[in-house]
Amino acid sequence: MKLFKKEVDGRFVILVVLVVLFVVSGAGIVMMRHKGDVTGEKNELSATGGAQQSSKETKLYFTPGVSLPTNYLPGENLDFSFTIENQEGRTLDYPYTVLLNGTQVASHSINLKDNSTKEIQERITLPKDQQSLTIEIKLTNQPKTIRFVLNRA
Repeated sequence: MKLFKKEVDGRFVILVVLVVLFVVSGAGIVMMRHKGDVTGEKNELSATGGAQQSSKETKLYFTPGVSLPTNYLPGENLDFSFTIENQEGRTLDYPYTVLLNGTQVASHSINLKDNSTKEIQERITLPKDQQSLTIEIKLTNQPKTIRFVLNRA
């Protein structure tokens, strides 16, 4: 093929076509990612400095800075805490259950206003006849679960 009075290799033409397709598809992806800006959705900056689209959600997690135990003595009481964070855009009730090896040992509910956080303290008595225990906290109105495992000391 001749281009500007100079012969061009067919592989070079294919390379140029691929680069153009890559640039066009990349521009399409960028446009799709920033669609929220056009529709009026709010974007926030994350702690890492990148743009992160805000979303309405509930967060369930073990309280930061509080160490969870890894070992237990049979029959002892176990105190632990976890946190529920409401970012749903409205006040909600959060019923939750605490399970010990799959068996419910506690069930409570809290009411949280939008953009609020609640640290919840729990105490359960541990059985005497198990080698390891799995403690789970489940939100019963949402598919959110956290867990940790204890081994007999």
